[in-house]
Amino acid sequence: MKKVSLMVGVLWMNVVNAQSIDPVSMILAKAIKVIDLKVQRLQYETMVLQRLQEVAEQKLSTTKLAEIRKWQDQLQRLYADYFQEMRQAKTVITSSVGVQRTLVRYQELIRLYAGLHSADMDLANEFLGKGKSAYQTLLKVTNDGISMSDAERLEMIQVLNNVIEQSLIGIRSISEKHKQQFMQVEKRKNDNQQAKKIYGLQ
Repeated sequence: MKKVSLMVGVLWMNVVNAQSIDPVSMILAKAIKVIDLKVQRLQYETMVLQRLQEVAEQKLSTTKLAEIRKWQDQLQRLYADYFQEMRQAKTVITSSVGVQRTLVRYQELIRLYAGLHSADMDLANEFLGKGKSAYQTLLKVTNDGISMSDAERLEMIQVLNNVIEQSLIGIRSISEKHKQQFMQVEKRKNDNQQAKKIYGLQ
């Protein structure tokens, strides 16, 4: 029993001596522990700040994207209205040009018909009738009171233009034939007069 007590006493003295001998190590160990805790806290705070920064950047980019999207929508609406106006203007201009061209052809048709005196008047009357009918329809189509889409109106103007053009081609053909017949008659008259002069029959 004395031996055991003696050994415990020696061990206790060694521990006390060891602690009293190296107080610098203990202070360093505690300082390192404190620094380590501070580093861990700083790392944690840095991570929190980074996360907050990411959230802020996402929020900002979402806001910016929303602003950009809104701006794009405004531009699209603006240009959609602009292009719609341009299409309407083009339709009006195209329609106007088509109508003018058709009216010029119809006037020529009437002028050529008025100058005809030929045996082909039945055919000429048929061409004139088609042309007049197309012209009267054209006047109705170009009236704003008729409910039609711009595309339908343009298509109808083109169809009527084609009808008047075909009638004009027919009248021109008859007119040319009439001119040739007239020139042949005049040539025969001139030839007869020349022959009479030559043979002294006048």
